[in-house]
Amino acid sequence: MRRVHFRRCAGVLATALLVAAPAADAADAVSFRASVSPRTHLFGDPVVAEVQAVAPRAAAAGMTVDVDFKPYTIVGPVEVERVSAGDQTQVRWRRHLDCLTRACLPGETQRRVVFGPAKIAVPAAGGSQIATATWPIVIMRSRLGPEDRARPAQRASIYPVGQPTYRVQPATLQRVLWVAAAVLGLVALALLLPYTRRIPLPRRGFERLGSAQRAIVLARRAARQDDPGRRRTALERLGRELARGGAPELADEASRLAWAQSPPASDEMDGLVGRAEQALGGRR
Repeated sequence: MRRVHFRRCAGVLATALLVAAPAADAADAVSFRASVSPRTHLFGDPVVAEVQAVAPRAAAAGMTVDVDFKPYTIVGPVEVERVSAGDQTQVRWRRHLDCLTRACLPGETQRRVVFGPAKIAVPAAGGSQIATATWPIVIMRSRLGPEDRARPAQRASIYPVGQPTYRVQPATLQRVLWVAAAVLGLVALALLLPYTRRIPLPRRGFERLGSAQRAIVLARRAARQDDPGRRRTALERLGRELARGGAPELADEASRLAWAQSPPASDEMDGLVGRAEQALGGRR
């Protein structure tokens, strides 16, 4: 009977040490624990650290946890899980850790790591109260066995990859691509050629003039040249433009001068061209 009674007392004492919070007032109503999984792992393995707290629903809504996992680093965001049962709410803060730096090397065999206590802030009247939870010791073991450390060797080897192979030789592919580019260029040119014909070309100064102004310019040029045939042709054209422009007297004079027996003189042509320019005015 004494042994049974002793075992019951020991179980009650262990439970009290696990869940009782070493704080007063609002923190007295909170039970919590901190756990790490796995507690023993090899270098580079991921670790999950979790703080679990059970508190009244009003206090659980505002509880926060401050942790320090050096030299481990937190990977990703914290996972928060809340489960309510009656007036109590269970909150779990779960963090994923890893340790891949030189400070995490386990040495020849293993390394013991003790995290700083988790500080749980519990809302209370006039502020908040802090309760602390201690983490279990984490043991990190080396991935190397005694024989590996006794005979250190490079564990990466470089093998020759051999000569590259191609379905199509690069030189052949280059020629094919050049020919394809030339064909595509010719096709594009053939497609654009009908549109280029529709684009009006810029005209020169003489081509921009109207028929009346052209006749005046040609008559003035012919007057400076010693070519009777050119003078007669220019005067005949000027006569047609004068008749069309409403100057019949000047048109008759140009025709008589053009087909007179003697070739038209340059001074007579200059005088007629001057009067024709005044008669036609801005007509094009």
